[in-house]
Amino acid sequence: MSKPSILVTGATGRHGGTGIRIVEILRSQGFFVKAMVRRKDERSLLLEKMGAEVVEADFHNYPSLAQALAGVKQAYFCYPVASGIVEATTNFAAVGRESGLEYVVNNSMGASHPVSPSPLARAQWMSEQILTWAGFDCVHLRGGFFFENILLFSEQSIITQGRIANSFGDNSITWLAAEDMAQVSAKLLSTKNTSFGSVVPITANERIPLAEVVRIFSSVLGKPIQFENLEFDEWRKHLRENPRINPEMIEHLIGLAKLIQRQNAMPLVNTVEQITGKQPILLAEFVQKHRERLLNKIAQVNLATFE
Repeated sequence: MSKPSILVTGATGRHGGTGIRIVEILRSQGFFVKAMVRRKDERSLLLEKMGAEVVEADFHNYPSLAQALAGVKQAYFCYPVASGIVEATTNFAAVGRESGLEYVVNNSMGASHPVSPSPLARAQWMSEQILTWAGFDCVHLRGGFFFENILLFSEQSIITQGRIANSFGDNSITWLAAEDMAQVSAKLLSTKNTSFGSVVPITANERIPLAEVVRIFSSVLGKPIQFENLEFDEWRKHLRENPRINPEMIEHLIGLAKLIQRQNAMPLVNTVEQITGKQPILLAEFVQKHRERLLNKIAQVNLATFE
């Protein structure tokens, strides 16, 4: 019996990069994979080299979704951290019902809730409801705060100032590596498993405050890294200077900071190990992976200073 076709949306997404990793895992297992991208570029060439069928489609373009979902029974739904997810999910669900889609693994958010202080988390909760109402067998993965986010909003200050600054305060945060989200998603897609329930929290085995985060960065890099807690408006101003962060993501991060300051961190769970059979990646491992690249950039800054 041939293996089913699986659609992976967000296949060239940069935030966490779960899509391309899922494609890689599923292709290595012999699944036929459709990789949905908004446009073909050098990233989509990597997907083609993996043996995936690359399909150009947009969540906000109904006809293009019909092409992407044609012949697909299982799909990974991953919308960028940006506005428009409710309309996008509605389009995806409507086309999926017409095309015979049966099973969806949804990369949701740990903060997903109808009254979350984050506008995107409220919209993400509505997205979960739409996929469920459409009648698909759904697994909504609510992940911890990605380690990758530290580098997204603090890499430049780590390199140039030896500093991580945000509004998370001294309260503990529940973390997760995007790699583990990809591993969990690929396993669920390959097995079509719903035994863990429709809403599944995914975390690493550690809940740590930013003071511990900077200690780990300092230890691994062999360089002193400091943490500075900022007022919301001050952090918002800093985030606006980051070209990789859109306005919606800024308000999402501020909303998360408000949740964390209320000590509303996600509970620790062992679902990564339960689903994949592997221990989740810890922060020290994540920093070690990026150590050489960060140290090279720090060295370049130091060299430029003395020139």
